[in-house]
Amino acid sequence: MIYTPNGAPAQFAHQADDLTKMWDKPGWAWWWEQGTGKSREFIDNGGMLYCEKAIGGMFMIAPNGLHRNFITQQIPVHLPADLAEQTKTLFWHSTKSGTKTWQNTAREFMSWKGLKILSMSYDGLTTDLGKKLAKEYLIATKCLYGADESARIANPGAWRTKVVL
Repeated sequence: MIYTPNGAPAQFAHQADDLTKMWDKPGWAWWWEQGTGKSREFIDNGGMLYCEKAIGGMFMIAPNGLHRNFITQQIPVHLPADLAEQTKTLFWHSTKSGTKTWQNTAREFMSWKGLKILSMSYDGLTTDLGKKLAKEYLIATKCLYGADESARIANPGAWRTKVVL
């Protein structure tokens, strides 16, 4: 299956080629240089899997700040318009996560019936509330799980790596 995003900018040749090779694999890594389209590839892969009813969401772990940019900058540019209408997004906000307003937003996100895209920072995932949300999401939602800047979890014996895994 070749995915043709509706309303999204055209893919680079290396992205289209790679996506046709890996979209349905259980695991894959992109070792591309910065700025070569890894986020776009992740979003396209998730869109294809969602359209095939193989997943219900995407979960991106990234350094603090980049996790927010994934939701606020990458998703709006790369998620096709037809999928965007079916999608709810949420990024972890450590300073607000304990408030009732944010908790209500998270509950609304978790009950969404369409595509759910969650993004958390590595640090957010190590907090009690972050772990709780991630666990609830992963239990309730079959998803594509990505780790941006994965050097942050390169040591298999490190506590943070264990939490992320």
